[in-house]
Amino acid sequence: MKFARHLYLSEGMEKKKRKVMHRLRRGKLQVPVYLIALCDYGQERLEILSSAELLQKGYPSQGLLVAGIAGDYDDALELVRRIAQETFDALMGTDLCGYIHHREQEE
Repeated sequence: MKFARHLYLSEGMEKKKRKVMHRLRRGKLQVPVYLIALCDYGQERLEILSSAELLQKGYPSQGLLVAGIAGDYDDALELVRRIAQETFDALMGTDLCGYIHHREQEE
C-alpha cells in the first residue's frame, strides 16, 4: 500500500493524517476511516474501502494507491465528488485514475 503525495483529506482528517497512515501501515484497526484507493485488479478503478477491509487475511493491498482518507462514508463520497470535479475541470473527462496519476507526476 502506498499513499499519494497529493492526498485528499476530509474535514477533520488533516490533524489525524500521520497517525492514521501509521496505523494503516501497521495493520491496526481504524474505525471509522474510509479510504479512496486506486486498485489494479486487471483494470484500474477507484474504490471506497473501509479500513477494516484491509485487516482481512489475503486482502490484495499490494497494488493499492491510497488517494484519500475520510472520516466516514459520506465524507468519502464527497472526496470522490471533489476528485471527479477536479478531473472534469482539468479537461480529462471521466478518467479519475488517470488524473490522480497525472497529479502524482507533477512536482
